[in-house]
Amino acid sequence: MNEYEKQAKQFCRETGTRITIRKAGVVDRFPGDPKPTGWRNKYRVTIERNEKRYTTPFYDSIANYQTNHRPTAYDVLACLQKYDVGDFWNFVAEFGYSTEGIENFSRARKAFRAVRAEYAAVQALFGDVLAKLQEIS
Repeated sequence: MNEYEKQAKQFCRETGTRITIRKAGVVDRFPGDPKPTGWRNKYRVTIERNEKRYTTPFYDSIANYQTNHRPTAYDVLACLQKYDVGDFWNFVAEFGYSTEGIENFSRARKAFRAVRAEYAAVQALFGDVLAKLQEIS
């Protein structure tokens, strides 16, 4: 176990966080991507703390698929949206989305809404220890 995984396990212990990772299939692209990006495992991740629960899909890396490596608590916690992305236009500028054309605009808007929803869930679960969670990256 490396230092990052130890940090995540300690965070979970100290905050009473439980993370369940269940395999949900294999995909060759992310949702909404028209072109294949490479085979990867898809997981269903549930994070529980203080009688609250958040469930989300988690798409692992191509390298982990090839080596049959399963994600860890660190992988999940490091990927959570731990910062407010601001309004839609801040999000587009920060993450490099194109808004040219209706298809690109719609894709950016959908991603923005998903990121905002995840951030709201993270705040609900970890609002009292958000600064500590932000250290995991």
